[in-house]
Amino acid sequence: VPLRGGVFHRFERLGEVKAPTLLYWGERDAVLPVSLAERAVKALPRGRLMRVRAGHSPHVERPDGAASELKSPLDG
Repeated sequence: VPLRGGVFHRFERLGEVKAPTLLYWGERDAVLPVSLAERAVKALPRGRLMRVRAGHSPHVERPDGAASELKSPLDG
């Protein structure tokens, strides 16, 4: 997967996402740094960023947090 260019990054289209969106992101992600999530959440109309003490797979490393966040309403 290319990390740059039109194939991977679609920041210009994030404003089109109408659904509530949770970005559950590892603060120690060495593959996709949290700065990408910080930029993306600003463009998402109903986005929320949850930074967790994890690496590239926070849903695996910290599934307890992912589960509780997914159960709570994003519009709150």
